[in-house]
Amino acid sequence: QEERERKNLMGCKNEAHPPVSWGAMVSIQQYAILIALFCSIVAIILSIHLIYCHLKNYTCPQEQKHIVRILVMVIIYSTDSWCSLWFNSLSVYFDTARDMYESVVLWEFFALLMTYLGGEENVVNLMSEKEPIQHPPPLCCIPPFVPSRRFLVRCKQMILQYVLVMPCCAMLTFILETFGVYCEGEFSLSRGYIYITSIINVSVTLSLYFLILFYLTMEEDLRPHKPLGKFLAIKAIIFFAFWQGIALSALSAFGVIQPVKGWSTTEIGVAINDFVICIEMMAIAICHCFIFSYKPYVDMDDSEELLKPHMEAVQATSTFFKDVANPSDVWGETTKTFKREQPRLGVEELRNFLALSSVEQEGAIVRHGRLQKMSGSVFMTWKPVYVV
Repeated sequence: QEERERKNLMGCKNEAHPPVSWGAMVSIQQYAILIALFCSIVAIILSIHLIYCHLKNYTCPQEQKHIVRILVMVIIYSTDSWCSLWFNSLSVYFDTARDMYESVVLWEFFALLMTYLGGEENVVNLMSEKEPIQHPPPLCCIPPFVPSRRFLVRCKQMILQYVLVMPCCAMLTFILETFGVYCEGEFSLSRGYIYITSIINVSVTLSLYFLILFYLTMEEDLRPHKPLGKFLAIKAIIFFAFWQGIALSALSAFGVIQPVKGWSTTEIGVAINDFVICIEMMAIAICHCFIFSYKPYVDMDDSEELLKPHMEAVQATSTFFKDVANPSDVWGETTKTFKREQPRLGVEELRNFLALSSVEQEGAIVRHGRLQKMSGSVFMTWKPVYVV
């Protein structure tokens, strides 16, 4: 009997709780459900309105496609978190499906920054004018890196690997949960949660770090687009979606969160996380109205559309499913990035460097304060910046 009670309190398999028992007495769970529902509805309405305004004023598809995909995140997170709060025994499935979109948001933000800068080739040209960049703390002890095409490809690979890792981890989570060995919130070497969480943690850390490196490298060039608010919103998403859940799982594992009335510590931690996310999504939706505003894309000369509200709605819906909801560009960029032949990177730079006179070559090397490394005709990692 004691062992059964211990498994109920700390076990892997969630007991099937009824969604809510609406009796005469209003419980804390009922208050949480209602508050989360209100916040989720507000967040969803604000996001749908902002998405509709972008699609109605779809004057810059290259940028707005990525913006709308980022805005969809609030709808997915709000709906999924509230459903997870309502159907607590199925929370692992809802939360895993929700967190898969987090990787897409990271990539879409990176793609948006690339679009702001004029595309890959223009970004490479801008990088060729940059001085070596110091790594941010706590990795500032690592030697500075020189922005180059190779660095840009590494950024894309590190961000896209998260897009690939998350679906694989989600499938493993569903399988392990089905067999009762996933055990969400239990930091045990005999359970799947600690391994899946560790893999995702490494993957998201690499993805976010290279996104930060890219942002620091191109910060001056991005300044006209006011990227700081957008960047902080994306970092907030990562914190709310992943590390906040891990922190609550740790509090449950170490007994800070206590079981209450048939609810295990893990179930309570997951429910708190879902409840808080619903509130946070409302705050993020409000922020999105300012940092991802549709007003810069309004065509003031287009007055005919104002007379056709019905056609506007049809066109907005068509644009969403044809352009925004079509993931072919993400898959195409993934395959192109990982199939790129890395040894050919830097060949053009090597050819240009060898075409310089010996004095110009020395000037290019001295400017960076480091030695040129070459082995035969193979260009090694360092991309020279020429001195005029």
